[in-house]
Amino acid sequence: MFQKAWNVIKGHYFVSSCIIFVVICGIIALVAVLALKQDAGESGEGEEVVAVQDRDRDLSLKTNAYDFINSAMTDYYTALANNDQDKIKEYVEYISDNELFNIAVKSNYIESYENITCYTQDGFAPNSYYVYVSYDIKMVNYETTLPGLVGLYYAPNGAGKYYIYRRDDMDQELVSDFYDAYSVQEVKDLFTQVTDDYNVAIASDPALAEFMGGFETLVKDEMAKLIAIEEAGEAAEGNTEVVTTDGDGNETTEPVNAGPEIVKATTKVNVRASDSENAEKIGSVIEGAELTRLETKVNGWSKIIYNGQEGYIKSDYLVPVGGDDTQATDPDKTYVTVSENVNVRKEASMDAERVVLAQAGDKFELVEKLSNGWTKVKYNGQDAFIKSEYVQ
Repeated sequence: MFQKAWNVIKGHYFVSSCIIFVVICGIIALVAVLALKQDAGESGEGEEVVAVQDRDRDLSLKTNAYDFINSAMTDYYTALANNDQDKIKEYVEYISDNELFNIAVKSNYIESYENITCYTQDGFAPNSYYVYVSYDIKMVNYETTLPGLVGLYYAPNGAGKYYIYRRDDMDQELVSDFYDAYSVQEVKDLFTQVTDDYNVAIASDPALAEFMGGFETLVKDEMAKLIAIEEAGEAAEGNTEVVTTDGDGNETTEPVNAGPEIVKATTKVNVRASDSENAEKIGSVIEGAELTRLETKVNGWSKIIYNGQEGYIKSDYLVPVGGDDTQATDPDKTYVTVSENVNVRKEASMDAERVVLAQAGDKFELVEKLSNGWTKVKYNGQDAFIKSEYVQ
């Protein structure tokens, strides 16, 4: 699934400098398509499919010529960005569990597909189409968008339902025909233009270029973890909790996770190396960022996947995707939000020892707003103080 010549995003092939050789040498390594194997015995209607050489067809590129294709591709790519797997399965006749894991992982990093444009040619069978879908990919936490382009085969099955067909099921006849279609100069020029645009975009944003350089490895690592967790969850199926006993005979009951879940951050929040507010900060996520949660711990922390490694976020700041954000904090308590990076101190004094550097967007349980310009809050179960001008 992960070949070095391919910069894979969402199960499609992302045009970049590392695959120019592939573009030049053959579109088949670049596209996600499959053959529509409709002969008289498979059509379901007893009608012989008209061979390509027996009918006239137009291989010139048409731009956004078919509303039903534009609508389907927009719907499909929106589902990919949102990890809407039920919707994805409406457009792909068969998809493996590994491919679904791949989509789930990548959806954590892809915010959206924008500016979708469909270029079409007449396809192999009647009423089928070769579709070249161009788009701009918006990655989470990056403003620069990256151009992408994928070629695919969109055709009806024997019952007349259109599907996006994938490469693994191609037969040799369609492979040959798709080469012919790709050989049209307009198509070659399109791939060349998108490749050039990608190179310009990636060169303009060194941070994004560094991230994308490691993106394939990151996805591989996260997929491996998710698959291992899934297998462990299946082995533990039927067990909803585990009871452990310490040296004094005290029992502790903890839930057993059946598998990972997608959660989102209810505010900007720090990611720690372990489940403690004193642990090393390894990064932060913005409000609305979606993450894969591996475990919900009884101490109030969640183990998540962050940039290809395990990290920890306070569970108070995470809710399941589709959940109610208001459940992220205790409704019986009042909270304040830090407006910018500011020191949290042990006493209400600028000379007092610093407890932690709070980040803009961090929330704290409010104890009391003092008349001396300080706000008393709870931090890690202890009283702490923040200058009132920095909280709201």
